Amino acid sequence: MRVEELYDGFMHGFTGGHREMDVPSGVADLLSRVEKGIELFATTRNTFAKPPGPDDTEMLMELARVFPEVDRAVQGDLNAIAVAVKEWRKSHLPAL
Repeated sequence: MRVEELYDGFMHGFTGGHREMDVPSGVADLLSRVEKGIELFATTRNTFAKPPGPDDTEMLMELARVFPEVDRAVQGDLNAIAVAVKEWRKSHLPAL
């Protein structure tokens, strides 16, 4: 579900489906980091398309440890994107 939230909800919503767009300085790097988080979540989802077996216990324990950290980092990047875009738009209003 997190993959769909991030990819469909945020990335597609933010970019409107465009491959290129004008964004404030630093936002492109943040978007790349969000994309990498989405890729990690999607890879794991695809890996465990079938229920995990007993041999997957160690990997599942590691993922349970790492995923909250990845999700916090992604959330921090989303917040930083929102702040940067808000400030950028505010600074461009007088020009409109």
